[in-house]
Amino acid sequence: MKEMTKQKSIWLINPDKKIQVNYLWSPSLGPSECTLLVLPGLDESIGDYHGFITRLIELFPHYSILAIDLRGQGATLDAEIKISGYNVPMKNQITIIKEITNSLQIKSLFVVGLSYGAGVALCAANQLENIAGLALIAPYVSKFKNFKRGLIGMWYTLINLNPFNKTMANYFLPLYFHMARDKGLLNPKVTWSRNKLEALTKLSTGILDISTDKESKLAHTLCLGVHLFIGEEDQVVSVSAVQQLFNELSCENKSMTIVPNLDHRLLVNNYNSCCEWMAKVLPNKVDLDLKSDLDGISKVV
Repeated sequence: MKEMTKQKSIWLINPDKKIQVNYLWSPSLGPSECTLLVLPGLDESIGDYHGFITRLIELFPHYSILAIDLRGQGATLDAEIKISGYNVPMKNQITIIKEITNSLQIKSLFVVGLSYGAGVALCAANQLENIAGLALIAPYVSKFKNFKRGLIGMWYTLINLNPFNKTMANYFLPLYFHMARDKGLLNPKVTWSRNKLEALTKLSTGILDISTDKESKLAHTLCLGVHLFIGEEDQVVSVSAVQQLFNELSCENKSMTIVPNLDHRLLVNNYNSCCEWMAKVLPNKVDLDLKSDLDGISKVV
């Protein structure tokens, strides 16, 4: 199996422009019935996931591997330099996935998304017919800060009752990301310029437009199911928020795994644990015609 990093020029409907999208493509040695698609977290990129992707190639020789820097991430952001517009709409990210998978003639996808990437994956599953299953790692959950313990959770719950909350986010998020940078909470491998911090705000305001409760109710026809993974020590998305998402999932084939002593940057700091989990929830070789054998699996670990 050979890794190849490529770029593709993609026409986005809004704004009316083309951007160069960076992606990694590693085709299987033999016929591939399914492709694993990796979507990075908010402030990460596929360049941060070398260890994770290498391990996936070793564990799943019958799958091709595709990893994409979405708009506002990694080398795709480097090529665009500055994102125009109020935010990065979810339809931009889904257009990118659709065009790249079509160009590679991929028939079936199992999408692995971390945090922001998991939110994109959930939305894409309800709009793209070739998605067979999802692995959502420390997934974005709408109003996830409401689930924080004690007074902090109550405070965010009250804030989210404000009908102008989304408008206010456009003013408060830049300050939040500047403070996160100064505290060393953002990806330490990135030099956080003004344009890159601005991209984080526009990605965040874009995903605020979706409801994971609504999207999870629609994701009921995925033959390989929806599988959730969260570290017990995650300080970004709480276990209770992910549990809520799990409860809202309408599909029968679903699972949730909670692992102690793991934080949020799972595909960088703890990718071996993620790979071991994926080896349990994803068949090493999949016959997508045998959907009945894959239905009805539900567990919480």
